[in-house]
Amino acid sequence: MELRTFFAQNLQGDALAQASVTVYETGTTTLATIYDAAGSAKANPFQATSTGAIVFAAPNGVYDIVVQENGGTATQQIDGVRFFDPANQVIRVDDIQDAGTAARENAGAFATAAQGAKADGALQAANNLQDLPDAPSARGHLGLGSAALSATTDFAPALAKVPAGAVFALAKSSPPAGFLECDGAALSRSTYANLFNAIGTVFGAGDGSTTFNIPDLRGEFVRGWDNARGADSGRGFGTWQGDAIRNIYGELIYHANSTATNMQNENGVFGRVGTNNNFRRGGVEETGASSVRTTTFDASSVVPTADQNRPRNVALMHCIKY
Repeated sequence: MELRTFFAQNLQGDALAQASVTVYETGTTTLATIYDAAGSAKANPFQATSTGAIVFAAPNGVYDIVVQENGGTATQQIDGVRFFDPANQVIRVDDIQDAGTAARENAGAFATAAQGAKADGALQAANNLQDLPDAPSARGHLGLGSAALSATTDFAPALAKVPAGAVFALAKSSPPAGFLECDGAALSRSTYANLFNAIGTVFGAGDGSTTFNIPDLRGEFVRGWDNARGADSGRGFGTWQGDAIRNIYGELIYHANSTATNMQNENGVFGRVGTNNNFRRGGVEETGASSVRTTTFDASSVVPTADQNRPRNVALMHCIKY
């Protein structure tokens, strides 16, 4: 049973104090059984409050409410007002049985229709296209284009949206349609007009009139252009940069006296410091071969070395859209 509040008003929006209210079972002239806020039976008809409030509770159902102005003849009627309290909702066993029977009948009808569709060669949702012999047939049945996808037709609209000059690293050893390997090749300015308009002669002017060069990224790392940031100052866009390392500097100090020479080890990055370059033993200057000491500097004894500086890497093919 739901408790609801309405307000009686005239067409000007004024409250109809003490208006007469009658509640009927919808579509009939049968007075409905109604209750007050405390759950006690309420008279029907009854009067609205001094503010025009209409307050009553009713069992779950649909009702018509008729309001008549106090002392007047004008009436207003609201039809089809639904009262619903989930706590009072009762589902009968026979309703459940009827619903179950209907569900079984619908399921049987669906199964019959599905079998008929199967016989007609139609797709079965439960099979997820597995009842078709191959992927092209599945795409054709779904209306997703030609039975056999083509890079030059089916993917052409998407490929057209990739701007000329875009570079991608691909995990394959040959470029796809619409792309060229970034191998520094000289290309025709007319044949590859879109690409020429995009990159110009930044990576080479070709023969200076009819051709231009694309970037050669074979065996190269790509570095973001500094563009006035200051992390890689002095670089022009598209310029090549050789390998380099930061300078390594160190010192060795020799200490000589009249009895002996104390010398720290020299190695490849170190040079002698000071003016006394004589090697002495027991206060006597050594001039023979025994006075020569050789110290080596070999990074390969502690780290991997090669003829270039590099991080760990994987070789992929850089391709450019034309």
